[in-house]
Amino acid sequence: MQLNRGTISLLIISLVVVIAVGLFQQPLLSVLTPPTPTIEVKQILPFRIAQEAIKLTISRDSNFTTLERPDDVWQVTDATNLDDARITNDEMVDGILQLMAELEYMRKFESDDLAQFGLADSVTSIEIVTPEQQLRLTLGGTNPDRNNLYISVNDDNTVYLVPAVFEFSNIMRLATTPPYRDIVEADDNLPDNLLFPDVFGYQIMEFRIRDMRDGSVVIYQQGEQGTWILDGTVVNTEIEIDHVQAAVNVSQFLFLEIEPLESSVRESLTNLAILTLSMTTDDGRAYTMAVHAVDDRGYAGILDDGTTQKAYALPIGTVNSFFDMIIQPPYLTS
Repeated sequence: MQLNRGTISLLIISLVVVIAVGLFQQPLLSVLTPPTPTIEVKQILPFRIAQEAIKLTISRDSNFTTLERPDDVWQVTDATNLDDARITNDEMVDGILQLMAELEYMRKFESDDLAQFGLADSVTSIEIVTPEQQLRLTLGGTNPDRNNLYISVNDDNTVYLVPAVFEFSNIMRLATTPPYRDIVEADDNLPDNLLFPDVFGYQIMEFRIRDMRDGSVVIYQQGEQGTWILDGTVVNTEIEIDHVQAAVNVSQFLFLEIEPLESSVRESLTNLAILTLSMTTDDGRAYTMAVHAVDDRGYAGILDDGTTQKAYALPIGTVNSFFDMIIQPPYLTS
């Protein structure tokens, strides 16, 4: 069969069209297909700040604590309450920096009026120095609901709204109480500062409260991105919980106010506890505190970390709130 000139021309044109479509198909698809939206990174500080920091200063009012690590080990080098004889709690400082590296903001604002955020005259700050830069976080006031905190970096006009994570209260206490490692002798010289000097909220995997009088219990388990999951005797899993309040509830054990228990009171305690508080961390540490009633003198707690036991006098109001947590889980009210 012979092809006339018109047929040959038509075949050539068709072939050119096929080649052109093949060559330009991908660019055309990229134009017609909308791009995948980029997820906004809400971290405030460089992610590697925990590994790169060489100096850390925590200031509050006229008090401060400065730490440096010239040889990969953190040391208190200057402070309002400096004690050269005390060994620095190196793991605690690493935990603070890791918390700062993972800190994310919920909202951010551009404002020339820092006073409305409590930042204009703030005397509370965390300063982190690396070989390349110096970063100063200024802590301001809280929002009207008091569950979020305003901060700025290097006194910039950008204001970040961050969850008022309960670790901040522990960090700022270090301005007056440097993070020394507790040295407990085998007698009644028990530490009277922090109950858990090297445990941070983000490390808690489970916190459990049990009323030993009737066996009722509530269990807090940490979920993703600072959320908490509830379980227990009177928990309604169909109702959304208030994660901020859940974090506050857990923190009451982490930052429990304590005093050394008099040896005479400890000797009078029976083996029957009325409440137990237990906590496990992401690195496998487990703590249990048995709470005993001490007549009209309040409560006593025996803390067991699997190796040693320590006895403390506990505040009446806080212990009573643990009982309330079992029957009144932190559900959202709106």
